[in-house]
Amino acid sequence: MLWNESTAYDLAAIGKAADRIIIGSTYVFWAETAEMVKARISIAKKYDLAGIAAWRLGYESPDLWTVILRSK
Repeated sequence: MLWNESTAYDLAAIGKAADRIIIGSTYVFWAETAEMVKARISIAKKYDLAGIAAWRLGYESPDLWTVILRSK
């Protein structure tokens, strides 16, 4: 795992998951991990934000829901 503290993203997982170069363009797929979601929840609480958002549900792993439910 190549964790970036300043952005709270696992750079190694992102790189393995989906960086692709297609016809000179780079496409990046952001695969959320439990650690990433935990960091986002922490930031939302720190700044008293209404919550976090997800682009589309259904592709996540069960451990993400464990992190979300424990953060209540």
